[in-house]
Amino acid sequence: MIGRSSSSAAKRSKTPCVCSKLSQIGSVNDGRCGNIRNANHALASDRVGPRHCGLIGRRAASVAGFDYSLAMRHSGMVWNETSLNRFLAKPMAVVPGTSMTYDGLPIAAEREDLIAYLKKVNLDAVCKPETRKP
Repeated sequence: MIGRSSSSAAKRSKTPCVCSKLSQIGSVNDGRCGNIRNANHALASDRVGPRHCGLIGRRAASVAGFDYSLAMRHSGMVWNETSLNRFLAKPMAVVPGTSMTYDGLPIAAEREDLIAYLKKVNLDAVCKPETRKP
């Protein structure tokens, strides 16, 4: 968890998260938010944005065949908790010229929930190449 002690994380897990902005980014099901669906992104396939499977540890703009903005291709970022937190807060400020026309998630807890989800889902079958359908 970014900037949270384990006691505050445990306390937060008993309260519902704020999911209004998460629906603008992707599909989330963390047990507190319920399912939020949005067609902009998918876990294992590219849509408006590149696939989320394998995002943590991946160099930005590195999914073969996806049409990234020049700004993202030249960003030099590698997606980790810190870079995702910064980017999700203010995408256009972090990567000026990005084609991600999204204002960001100003609430840190929402960013933390989304990052935790992305880390967790990467372990799920949908993100394992051997279990995905072509």
